[in-house]
Amino acid sequence: MSRNLQLKKIPYGMPGRLVVITALCAVILSGGCRFSKEPPDQIYQVSTFKRLEAGGYGGFVPIKKIAQNGDFGIGTTDGLDGELVVRDGRFWSVKTSGKILSVGSGESSPFAEVKFFKPEITYPVRGMIDKDKLLTEIETRFGSKDAIYAVRIDGVFESVKTRSVPKQTEPYPPLAEVIKNQTVFEAAGVMGSVIGYYFPDDMSGVAVAGWHLHFISNDASFGGHLLGFRINTGTISIDRADSFLMSRPPKTEPATVG
Repeated sequence: MSRNLQLKKIPYGMPGRLVVITALCAVILSGGCRFSKEPPDQIYQVSTFKRLEAGGYGGFVPIKKIAQNGDFGIGTTDGLDGELVVRDGRFWSVKTSGKILSVGSGESSPFAEVKFFKPEITYPVRGMIDKDKLLTEIETRFGSKDAIYAVRIDGVFESVKTRSVPKQTEPYPPLAEVIKNQTVFEAAGVMGSVIGYYFPDDMSGVAVAGWHLHFISNDASFGGHLLGFRINTGTISIDRADSFLMSRPPKTEPATVG
């Protein structure tokens, strides 16, 4: 099947315009394309990373809706209140205090990326390796670096380094200013999961080009935005997405600084 991508814009209807990138149909019939009745193998994203970078921290999509579009993902909650990690359908928020709290369905997000995780490739980690070397190795497994991939790494980590940022109030400062006040966490001998995505360079601004990864331990006692790790043993799972669905923010935005 062809896996080329085509951009389609859907007019305003309900709050938040949708932008859908759908896979081109490989079999053309006299009546058009033949589509499976199963839901598309897609990434669902709340807003753009460019908006988040500029200080767009006001949540506008409820967690309940996000959960309807995926059981695996990353993001943040209203006001940039912690690092969001979604594993096996559970939504967690890593606070700057180090506490990890369950996220309620009534909370909202200004930026999130989720997918129903269905890995196509699974293989073991062989020997001690650090974050950069392992991610480079994973990229060699991609059929194309012009596609979007959901990646999960489960295992025993010799060391993990993460961060979280404090909740913001209006007027919202740019993300670069917020990160100056980040809290960094480090742990050793942790069993847990790396959760995240790889996006191609031509989607920079829409998402984080390249890798964007979060971490959560098996007992949900340690996590955050992933800065580094060394893993001893584990399993890598890769799931390529065929399509991309985005909920855009409302026209009226909260105030931002600069």
